[in-house]
Amino acid sequence: MIVGMDFGTTNSGMAVSNGRSVTILPIDPANNNPRVARTALYITNEQQIYIGRDALNRYFAQNVGRPVKTKKVWIGEIEIRGADMHYVTDVYVYVDVFSPGRLLLSIKTSLRDSDYPGTVIGQHYYSLENLIALYL
Repeated sequence: MIVGMDFGTTNSGMAVSNGRSVTILPIDPANNNPRVARTALYITNEQQIYIGRDALNRYFAQNVGRPVKTKKVWIGEIEIRGADMHYVTDVYVYVDVFSPGRLLLSIKTSLRDSDYPGTVIGQHYYSLENLIALYL
């Protein structure tokens, strides 16, 4: 028996072959076509994991109509040196403090960037390898 997976940028699929025939597996029961899974990953701040159509459904259920509040958060500083110059400046990002989680689409595209540092969701850090493993 051979199992194969198409880990696509937008959609993914899986099939099994017994040597005589190929069967496409229903890997996303929530999708209109359960044999095709949207390559989507939703991770809540409480570390609940949803993939495929469930990821999209949960994201929309938790985010449509919710209040948004942004907060300026210091993440570090940039230092530039050259000749007779020395410049240091703070770096900030704006964070949605009411965000219940993060929806990740097309996570496969990050594989081509060897410098991708990963991401923080809630209070947890995820490397790219962690994110891919969660989906697979």
